[in-house]
Amino acid sequence: KADAYGHGAVPISRHLCELGAEFLAVSNLEEAMQLRRGGIRRPILILGYTPPGRAALLAANSLIAALTEGEYARCLSKAACDAGVTVRCHVKLDTGMNRLGVVGRPVERAVAEIEGMLALEGLQVEGIFTHFAASNWEDGDFTARQFETFTEVLGRLRDRGHALPLAHCCNSGGVVFHPECELD
Repeated sequence: KADAYGHGAVPISRHLCELGAEFLAVSNLEEAMQLRRGGIRRPILILGYTPPGRAALLAANSLIAALTEGEYARCLSKAACDAGVTVRCHVKLDTGMNRLGVVGRPVERAVAEIEGMLALEGLQVEGIFTHFAASNWEDGDFTARQFETFTEVLGRLRDRGHALPLAHCCNSGGVVFHPECELD
């Protein structure tokens, strides 16, 4: 995001792919398209909002949208069906960042909202993720609570027959300070 923090998104992405990165994430559709135009073919998750009317562009470029709440998912589903495409998606679960995502507590409400998303046509839900708000702090209590919420929602979804192929949560701070939280 932010042109790889000023280092050049395309060259940094190429280098990361050469080092073995299998998956990339960006902030918005414009950044994802910049990588596609630059020849990057790895999966790209757009972490922020993408207008539902861009469903055909998402599908044509094999980009992955973040499903942040039920109403957005329904709008994206309708746009995808209207365009005759399927949009790849990951569910964004808000476990404490308080910015975007299905609110993780109460867990049963979060699970019900996610189940509604999973039932929508035109969407291929391939994963679920959260974002740690304070993982770069060595005091990991808040991160531990976020991870507990995330894994509780994952467990309830699995118990109901919804095993999503990918689950991820570690940002840079999570990788350094909380390796116990690394998932897929």
